[in-house]
Amino acid sequence: MSSENPIPNNKIDPKKEVTTGLSKVWKGISKFWTDLTSLKQGLDREGTIINIRNNMRMQGANAWTLMCSIMIASLGLDLNSPAVIIGAMLISPLMAPILGVGLAVGINDYNSLRISFKHIGVSIGIALFTSTLYFLITPFGDFTSEIQNRTAPTFLDAAVALFGGIAGIISGSQKDKSNAIPGVAIATALMPPLCVSGFGIANLIKSGLVNEEFSNLQLNNLEICLNSFYLFFLNATLVAIATFFIVRLLDFPIRSFNDTKDARRTNLILAAISILIIIPSFFILKDVLKSVQEQTAVKQAIASTFGENQTLIDDWSIIQRENSEDILAIKVYASSLPKTLSAYNKDLSEKLPFLKVALLPTAEVNLDDIEALNNRLKNIEKLDSLVENLTKQSEGVKSEEIIQLEAQLSNMNQDTSLMNAVRAEILSTFSASVKEAYYFHPSPASSNPPTLIIDWKVRKSTAVQKQLVAFVKTRAKVEQVIFAEE
Repeated sequence: MSSENPIPNNKIDPKKEVTTGLSKVWKGISKFWTDLTSLKQGLDREGTIINIRNNMRMQGANAWTLMCSIMIASLGLDLNSPAVIIGAMLISPLMAPILGVGLAVGINDYNSLRISFKHIGVSIGIALFTSTLYFLITPFGDFTSEIQNRTAPTFLDAAVALFGGIAGIISGSQKDKSNAIPGVAIATALMPPLCVSGFGIANLIKSGLVNEEFSNLQLNNLEICLNSFYLFFLNATLVAIATFFIVRLLDFPIRSFNDTKDARRTNLILAAISILIIIPSFFILKDVLKSVQEQTAVKQAIASTFGENQTLIDDWSIIQRENSEDILAIKVYASSLPKTLSAYNKDLSEKLPFLKVALLPTAEVNLDDIEALNNRLKNIEKLDSLVENLTKQSEGVKSEEIIQLEAQLSNMNQDTSLMNAVRAEILSTFSASVKEAYYFHPSPASSNPPTLIIDWKVRKSTAVQKQLVAFVKTRAKVEQVIFAEE
């Protein structure tokens, strides 16, 4: 009788083992992902509510800190220094009142909402007063690139505020709170626009609605003020909305509505306000993108047209006009170019059909050789001697050449006498700013106008520069004023 080996009862099923292994791997991945993305670990709902309520009032130390941070930010904008602006953001207390609005709406606490709005208004008042006062008394007050960046609010700027608000409320809701870095992100979106609004108000007070210095940007002082304040309002709203959604996501304790209609109405109002505020930024972004595309097209056209002669281009700018095509103005050292200006103009016009091209010759004066220009005044003495000799030889009959030389000499002598008097007046009137003034009279064959060159003692001020140009053109009868670098 034969015997068969029995099948062991503890034999492992390969399929079941693979399934069990995959299940463990999936559970491990799920746990890792949950731990990575969970916002509820270390969450302190009650502590967050208390902390925001305690800090959202803009009074006492908070008010003084805000005033100091706005002053520092205004200095950074005026000096065109991002580092100084960031330094102001590090101490800004603007975060709490904005977070207070989002928190109050999220938990239906209308008393806190009323207090938050009140102290946001106080914050705006402090910021506008401080920044306006600074830009009224600053000796600079130029329209720097840091200021210009806050006068064209776009959806991209709004994204900074949105994610800054999310970071702010998430960080503030943890037991181990760290508000410094999120505060900087929120202050980035809120503080500089308020300071630029103060810049616009200050210029409205000083110059009225229109400021000639900003005319090439098609912005008047009121538009600068309103555009930057819209950017602040847009960013503040998005910070509050981000706070509202995170509060609801983290299940903060909510005061119940009396009925569902109140809850629906509140949500609809919030959504409508958000959409109305965000929509204008899309149109502004469209204009910004158009401007960037124009700038890129111009750079490429100039590079392909001038080639290695790009070094002879002094400057260029796109002048925007409302009712006709924009103008591309290019200043070039025309006498050094291998082709005529009309040839370059035609080439650029074909490559940039959406712009009207204007090539403008600029004066070829070497400001590093001012002393050499000044020495040319000595040629007057030589001309005087030459005319005297020619007059004696002509025996009273003046040739056309002698008449021209005498007329030139007379003009130069008059220019020299006038210039000596004007130079003394300039050095006396503008002694704090001007180091020296030089007068350059071109040769008879040159088509260049008489030129006055101003050498600055200190950093030149736009206001002083305009005043000096007006004075010189009236008194010295020159058509061109050149300002030497420091």
